[in-house]
Amino acid sequence: MPFAINTIDMLTAAGWEVDIFLWEKAAVNYFDLFDRSAVRILHQKTPRGITRIQLTAKFLTCVNYGCIFAVGQIGSYLGGVASIASRCPLVIVNDEFPSFWGQSPWAPLERWAARRAEVFILPSGDRRAQLAKELDLNCDKAFIEIRNTPKIKHPLEERDWHNILGIPLGKKIFLHAGSVADWTQVPEILSSVVYWPPNAVVLLHGRESDHGKYRQQLSHLDVSGRVYWSSSPLSERLLNSLVTHCDGNFALFRNNGPNIVLTGTSSGKLMRSLACGCPVIASNYDSLAFVTSERVGIQVNHPSEIPAAVRELSQSSDVYRARCRSFAAQEVVRAQESGKALKVTLRRLGVPLPSPSAGIGVKARA
Repeated sequence: MPFAINTIDMLTAAGWEVDIFLWEKAAVNYFDLFDRSAVRILHQKTPRGITRIQLTAKFLTCVNYGCIFAVGQIGSYLGGVASIASRCPLVIVNDEFPSFWGQSPWAPLERWAARRAEVFILPSGDRRAQLAKELDLNCDKAFIEIRNTPKIKHPLEERDWHNILGIPLGKKIFLHAGSVADWTQVPEILSSVVYWPPNAVVLLHGRESDHGKYRQQLSHLDVSGRVYWSSSPLSERLLNSLVTHCDGNFALFRNNGPNIVLTGTSSGKLMRSLACGCPVIASNYDSLAFVTSERVGIQVNHPSEIPAAVRELSQSSDVYRARCRSFAAQEVVRAQESGKALKVTLRRLGVPLPSPSAGIGVKARA
């Protein structure tokens, strides 16, 4: 999650050492993202293979930390346990509402941790009121918005993606990356392709296991040569290169509850697209209204509006890309402001903030 990665970057930039506890083997090499001298990766047994009592006992040994940052429903509880052991503040980094997990046995423990936490980091300010409601939080909690915008290393790598993916040169590529599923409106996108401009194609990039049923469902649609599939895992660098190469990116979501309706700037695919200078076709939720106000894409109410959105982005590509680049530059400034807000808040809580120039041996650990 970019906003969690950005939080760690802010801490290491301030001179902290950070331990990252992971349940499973990382899907990416985090040492490509973090300073090895400041970050340790500690792999843990998955919650499915250990009891709650064992987990609690394990994290009661987490002492001598200056601050605990907890991610996820189980992680929030264990972060609360570790904060008791280290007698330090707890910061909860939240990107999923408790209601998203349904009747989880961890829900009461998450609420317990939320009462202990003094700071919440959210990837979108739109999510604050709903999270406070679901966790029954007091108004004295501090909320800091650190958006789900990935840090893009420039210059971006240029690849001939048309040739790599077997897409004829001159075709406008509209990308759907991530979960190939009903809730990301893949059926709606595919059913609209026949009405797109003839020079526009859709590329669905995701896990091969998710492609099967949609390939079968294409059999009754007259979209030969209009739909392309990709499932090869891409590094951050190559994914950013692909996104930049495309003429538009889909960020469409079915209304499955507040976690979707209030997605806002927590949408990783949307924020990555804008950071890479690629406009988006997004759902018409209020939390995504910035797409329209910043003119970095088009919001649609209904699948019937997708073809017109594709046509508009195809015809005005340079204009939209320029707006996206401007938006991305503003995001860099916002991230700096978020970092300052985090440091001010931690200082208010009495957390010692080391100098970035301090030696490794005297740095605080989070």
